[in-house]
Amino acid sequence: MDKKRLASHVEEIENLRDIIKHNLNGLQIHLDKIKKILNEPDVEPELKTQSQPQPSPIPLEKLKDRYLTARETSELTGIRLTTLGNQRSNRRGIPYIKAGGSIRYRMKDILAYMDEHRIVTEESRSRGRGRHR
Repeated sequence: MDKKRLASHVEEIENLRDIIKHNLNGLQIHLDKIKKILNEPDVEPELKTQSQPQPSPIPLEKLKDRYLTARETSELTGIRLTTLGNQRSNRRGIPYIKAGGSIRYRMKDILAYMDEHRIVTEESRSRGRGRHR
């Protein structure tokens, strides 16, 4: 490599070094500003105490038409994911929908399945509640 080309590369590297140094300085300024904001007391603390509007509850009828993933179904019912998978393989358990590679359980079916597996105790029978098995 000739001296002229080498000098050109060295100059280019020095320019890049200056650009990086400049960018690092800019980032440090932003970082210092963020640190300052995080350490400053709230200017308007009363804004924090104002409660955020709560979302209105979803009516049960709309929830019944909702579709849940296998994981959500597992969390809701307490049935392990592997058990749900085994039940699907054996065509048992909670009815499900398979669209492409996606498995979904309808909330209405989950509730029906849970109700079918409800165990009625003597105490609930004496109060006239529940289904008898």
